[in-house]
Amino acid sequence: MNILEIGIEKGRQDGLKIGRAEGEAIKLVSMIRRKLEKGLSVTAISEALELEDAYVQKVINLITEDSSKSDLEIAKILLR
Repeated sequence: MNILEIGIEKGRQDGLKIGRAEGEAIKLVSMIRRKLEKGLSVTAISEALELEDAYVQKVINLITEDSSKSDLEIAKILLR
């Protein structure tokens, strides 16, 4: 494998890693949004999804500060 192929493979692996992280974050944001719309509390959402209260609260803050933001936009903010 030459240096170019090594660089391409590293880039591909990095891209997959980022894509997986975004996908997982989008899924969590979506689940939190749905549970929030059902009127569940931070603690209830945290327990249901087995997440830390602080993380759920952060997501809820992002959802409520601008309801026009998509799950993807919120996920990208969380991953910064």
